Amino acid sequence: MPNLFRARIFTFGLLVSGLMVASGLLFSTHASEVPIMPTDTKTVSDGLLRKQAHGDMDTVWTRLLDAIKATKAPIFSIVDHKANAQGVGLDMTGARVITFGNPAIGTALMQTAPEAALDLPLRILVWESPNGVIISWNDPAWIARRHGINPSLEAITKIRGLLETLSTTAAG
Repeated sequence: MPNLFRARIFTFGLLVSGLMVASGLLFSTHASEVPIMPTDTKTVSDGLLRKQAHGDMDTVWTRLLDAIKATKAPIFSIVDHKANAQGVGLDMTGARVITFGNPAIGTALMQTAPEAALDLPLRILVWESPNGVIISWNDPAWIARRHGINPSLEAITKIRGLLETLSTTAAG
């Protein structure tokens, strides 16, 4: 492997690790600071929702994938942060993000507020904490307010209900 390519991979790994440390996904204690009841959605911070899941990472992930596929919503990407970290010689707990959505609804929101594209399509994070597997996602009403969209729009209400249903199903 050429040295320049290795250097770029190493730099990317450091960048990802730094972002994860800064965001609290690595070396985080906030997961244990917020009491979470099974299948209860908790607001962790402005717009961030979280749910404790039953089962190991792979079980919860499979339930989430199956639930999303059952809605027939397109899946745009899956990022396995642990596998990516291992690919550059680093280690971390499990963390996977799935990006999915309905272009008909998302496009309408982006037509109203183009910067909403920064938060769309929808994404859900499944990650391992000291307290077990956690499911996290952004509250669609928070996304709407962030971009000057009325959070009580029917589309936002539907998206919020979908995310709650998917997370409840995945949580088991």
